[in-house]
Amino acid sequence: MDFIWRNKGALAVAAVLGTFIKDPEVYINGVKSLVAEPVAEQVMGGTNWTLIIGIAALIGFLPFIARSLKRAALEIKRKRPQDRKK
Repeated sequence: MDFIWRNKGALAVAAVLGTFIKDPEVYINGVKSLVAEPVAEQVMGGTNWTLIIGIAALIGFLPFIARSLKRAALEIKRKRPQDRKK
C-alpha cells in the first residue's frame, strides 16, 4: 500500500492514458460536448468584437504611429533654432 500511495499520481495518469489509448473517441467527444461548445458559445456571444478588433489594430499600427510622432518631434526641434535666428 505504501508503494501505491507514494506513486498515486503516476498510477492515475497511467490508468487514464490506458483507457484513452483503448478508446479515445469517448474522451474527445466528452470534452467537446461538456467544455468546448458551451464555453465557446458564451465567449463568442458575450465578446465585443468591435473593441477587440480596434485594440488589435491599434497595437498593430502602434510602431507606425510612434515613428510618425518621433519624426514630427524631430522636425519641430529642427525648425525652432532657425526661427530664433531670424
